Amino acid sequence: MEIAEQAAGILAVFGLLAIAVWALGRKSGRPLFSFRSRTKPEGGMTVADRLVLTPQHSLHLIRVGDRTVLLATHPQGVVFDPAGGGFLGEFRSAITKPGEVGK
Repeated sequence: MEIAEQAAGILAVFGLLAIAVWALGRKSGRPLFSFRSRTKPEGGMTVADRLVLTPQHSLHLIRVGDRTVLLATHPQGVVFDPAGGGFLGEFRSAITKPGEVGK
């Protein structure tokens, strides 16, 4: 009986740990573990970068062929900027050095 109680305790701790990892991944907007395949998608559209501003607001850089498009998502919908190619460098610098953008 003692071994069964210890095993149940260990399973409960691992279960709580799995729930915590899952919740942190959802809160940050990026999953901590991804079970999707890491192969390149067959189509010409890929997500170049993503920045979560708030839980409801985020920016996405989408590559379609040789073009880069900026998408902004928010609770009321999506804002599309077809001239997103000029934003790639500024977007990456905003992610790496947020205090130095626009100087």
